[in-house]
Amino acid sequence: MCQRTITGLNHLITVGGSQQYGDIYLETVPENELKFYQKRGTKRKKLIPQYYSLNDRRILKSVRDWSYWLDLSFSLCGVRLGWGGIIGLIPGIGDVICLALSLWLIRKATGIDGGLHNSIKVEMTTNTLIDFGIGLIPFVGDFINIAYKANTRNYQLLENALLNHYPNHVFSETEVLVDSNHNTKMINKDSITLDSI
Repeated sequence: MCQRTITGLNHLITVGGSQQYGDIYLETVPENELKFYQKRGTKRKKLIPQYYSLNDRRILKSVRDWSYWLDLSFSLCGVRLGWGGIIGLIPGIGDVICLALSLWLIRKATGIDGGLHNSIKVEMTTNTLIDFGIGLIPFVGDFINIAYKANTRNYQLLENALLNHYPNHVFSETEVLVDSNHNTKMINKDSITLDSI
């Protein structure tokens, strides 16, 4: 069984995209599911477990999509960055806009069934405030922010909270997962790992 770590984000700032820790947003499309126009190695968004409640799936998808957009939407010279890094370059107001978006994502994440534990909310808020504080350092702070990726850290905290929220889920012989386009995927219970979820 694969272990996930809260801060295992080293792969996100390496040149060349090391896959040692895996990508928390994307997965490689299996060869038997490739469309005629896709080639081997094509990536897609990771599937969201169907056994999560509808509310939890919607929140996880929304936070995932916004976090990806803010932190990792494109690559520049081998470094993955998002629109949050670009917005942060705007003098004065850029970091305030990024702070507001990050706090909005935390508020959205607290809407999961049963809510988020206070310690997770504190950790998410701390990540966001560290990101904001670093961003206040002229020029250099913006580059450190691009590497820190507070929204991705917060998404990973939410994902782990949901995994812990459904600890007693018993996998049936096959499990149905749903991707962001509402496509379903059947997987055998013997092949289920945390990475396939």
